[in-house]
Amino acid sequence: MKKHTLVLGHLEHELWFLGIQFGFCLQGAFMSRIFQTLGATKDEIPLLWIAAPLTGLIVQPIVGYLF
Repeated sequence: MKKHTLVLGHLEHELWFLGIQFGFCLQGAFMSRIFQTLGATKDEIPLLWIAAPLTGLIVQPIVGYLF
């Protein structure tokens, strides 16, 4: 009986992660259109896509050092 519960627990976690990945894929697929709706031009969209990783690259070590 214990093994059955363990398998269901793993399956539950896998489905949970699948839902998260599906949400991220949808967000990524529509993000350029959302940027355009907010007023970004087609020339500015690549800069907006690179802004989040660069910000994380700069901010994460600072936050890690402070805390």
